[in-house]
Amino acid sequence: MSILNRFLGKSPALPHRSAPSHTPPQQRVTFPEPREISSTELQEWMRSDNPPLLIDVRESSELQRTGAISGAVHMPMSTFPGREDELPRDRPLVIVCAAGIRSHSVGCYLMDSGFEEVLNLTGGINSWVGGRDHI
Repeated sequence: MSILNRFLGKSPALPHRSAPSHTPPQQRVTFPEPREISSTELQEWMRSDNPPLLIDVRESSELQRTGAISGAVHMPMSTFPGREDELPRDRPLVIVCAAGIRSHSVGCYLMDSGFEEVLNLTGGINSWVGGRDHI
């Protein structure tokens, strides 16, 4: 069962980065994790010739309250399992949520699904210092 399905409650086990510490090191299971990117670094990258694709995993009601980063694709986490085929595998992806927790889980899921260049916006939209599109 995938990391995201466990996080969404489709399995009683919650996702975690490694098995409990009482498990011998050779038996621990680790999951790939997305790199972190700051708001400032992301803004610079967005102005470059090869910007990443932003994936906003917040729910629609959150977007209405706080707005969205211009150009971000809205894919709520609750609808995510099975939608990874909609995403390009040849372009860097930056995953965004409110505070960086859900986006980290989605980033782990994507990496576990074979995506190689996945980043998580540290602090989520709450840390974004750029402009927002209000919906």
